Amino acid sequence: MAVLEVLAGLVLLAALLYYYATATFSHWSSRGVPHLPPDPLFGNIKDIVLFRDLHVYGYQKLYHRFDGLPYAGLYQMRTPSLMLRDPETIKQFLVKDFGHFHDRGIFCDVERDPMSATLVNLSGRHWRNLRNKLTPSFSAVKLKSMTPLLNECADALVALVGAGQEGREHQVEMREVMAKFTTDVIGTCAFGLHFNTLKDPDSQFREMGRRVFLPTYSRTAIHLLRVFFPGLLGVLRLRTVSREITDFFISLVRDVIGFRERNGEVRNDFMQLLMQLRQQEQLDKSDKDSKEDAVVLDDRLLTAQVFIFFVAGFETSSSTMSFCVYELAINEEVQELARQEVDAILSELDDGQPITYEHVAKMTYIEKVLLETMRKYPPVPGLVRVCTKPYTLPGTKVHMKVGDQVFIPTFAIQRDPNIFPEPDRFDPERFSEDGRKSWHPFAYLPFGEGPRICIGLRFAMVEMKMGLARLLQHYKLLPAPGLPVPMRFDPKAFVLTAEGGINVRVVPRSAAAGSAS
Repeated sequence: MAVLEVLAGLVLLAALLYYYATATFSHWSSRGVPHLPPDPLFGNIKDIVLFRDLHVYGYQKLYHRFDGLPYAGLYQMRTPSLMLRDPETIKQFLVKDFGHFHDRGIFCDVERDPMSATLVNLSGRHWRNLRNKLTPSFSAVKLKSMTPLLNECADALVALVGAGQEGREHQVEMREVMAKFTTDVIGTCAFGLHFNTLKDPDSQFREMGRRVFLPTYSRTAIHLLRVFFPGLLGVLRLRTVSREITDFFISLVRDVIGFRERNGEVRNDFMQLLMQLRQQEQLDKSDKDSKEDAVVLDDRLLTAQVFIFFVAGFETSSSTMSFCVYELAINEEVQELARQEVDAILSELDDGQPITYEHVAKMTYIEKVLLETMRKYPPVPGLVRVCTKPYTLPGTKVHMKVGDQVFIPTFAIQRDPNIFPEPDRFDPERFSEDGRKSWHPFAYLPFGEGPRICIGLRFAMVEMKMGLARLLQHYKLLPAPGLPVPMRFDPKAFVLTAEGGINVRVVPRSAAAGSAS
């Protein structure tokens, strides 16, 4: 009898687990949306979850299963997601009907996991309120004022690449170099501090950046939970950012603010803007805004915004610049055209005169090179939005309720041969005036689009153009032995990361000219 009871209990438990694993799987069939048969618990992303497929390639395969359709239904584990494929449909969701899809639905808990409460993750009125407050810090005026700081970091980048080589050809791992460069830029422009990560290999600031993005399967698993099962993070008491990293940034921000307040120091950086916003909030306590609308910049929330400035700028800019160096190294004609533009623009400067914001703005070919890099290697390979008000896609019977998810496979769209012919070919002229006419603007989404487009887009472009221009001014870049063509990605990293680094041969232009003569 006892054995039968145990068996009955096991059968009941198995039935409950099966029900849990499949309960949502009638979602798309009941709405008449094309979809693939899902696997219990895993949905349509089993190979991605089990690391059989790199995430971008897994979604690319799913994307092409629905060629010719504007959208399709996916099951990302148990979560139904409407995958958007058509650029005009994407525009409908990100811009025209943004009021229904303004949230990303990402886990955010300012009390237990304070670094999660960033502008990227906040939702609703909290997001809009903070976005409006932070937008002025990325204006053209602010960028112009930061150009001298970027020049200093670019000088250090050039020196690091050639350090100890006395003008000889040598090999450099560019992924690490660019990580140090962007870390230095962020430390200077966000904190007003010179961390010297380009010179100091043991910099604690650089180490914290490395730990944030250290590619491991466990971090990728937590990221999947964060997107598809955000409630479980709270139940399991998991943190998206470790306590050590959180404490480091909170302590750093408090020290910087304390020093400036005690000494009356004012700097032209992101931290100063946040301090001014907090001071203004204290003066406006009598404001009639409701508590629901208000965003109070206490130490934790303020630190979270500095942290996302660091995270977004560090990973997206460093990866884009390293992938760009890779493409320049294996496409010498493109590299030479970029160098000719740099030489022509810098010839306008007197000896020793730093590059100005206006000179950076003239680097239109360098910009096309960077844009094409982000087409092939989008920093964010997929966008997620969550329905915040009941919605029906115009002209269809697709009804969405609050909490339903929308997924845009950026990587797959930007490598779709029907949109970008020969998608694996590196061609900056796709972004010329004529080239842009051949594809829909919403087929290109490395920074997102609509009201939630990346707030730091212009800062990132100026930073990257400055760094690349200075590299091309001084060096010729060639592939090192063993550099993989095509690129291989690290399967443990959730963002696109080169597996094994990006090793290039660096030839000082003085040496190249000497050998040519």
